[in-house]
Amino acid sequence: MFRPLRKRRLGFIYGTTFEENLYTTQKDVDHTMSKRLAYLLPAALLLALAAGFLFSSQTLLGLINQSFLAGLFLLILGSVALVLRSGFFTVFLQGFKQVKQLFFKRPRVMESDWFQEKDPVLQKKTETLIRVCTSLSLWAGAALLIFSIVLTCFYLYQS
Repeated sequence: MFRPLRKRRLGFIYGTTFEENLYTTQKDVDHTMSKRLAYLLPAALLLALAAGFLFSSQTLLGLINQSFLAGLFLLILGSVALVLRSGFFTVFLQGFKQVKQLFFKRPRVMESDWFQEKDPVLQKKTETLIRVCTSLSLWAGAALLIFSIVLTCFYLYQS
């Protein structure tokens, strides 16, 4: 019928399995992401300084409000994703899943091994994507908040 999944000997590094290569590329993604994001906060600070000198006070006020709201939204979005990834709500979700199974029966086709099987490669890719998006939204939200705080200081200084 179905063969069990076996480790494949292909990938970027000769002699390693595909799953091991996923783990090494996952570490590489984290390392390059942290290197790139380290430049985000100083860039936001420099952009805020340049915008403070270039724009008038009325234009500056709209920019401050929009950047603060966008940064707050990104920080909330990243925080929610971080809490969900940490597994805080897994107990509640498992309870709701059990209640759902009590009330709604699944067809027999859905109970077969074909539908129960989860692809480990797809799970690793989605986990990496979610982790990158979470860190990006947290860093971008922090950068926008710093941007708006520095612009607020310029706005108060001009007034």
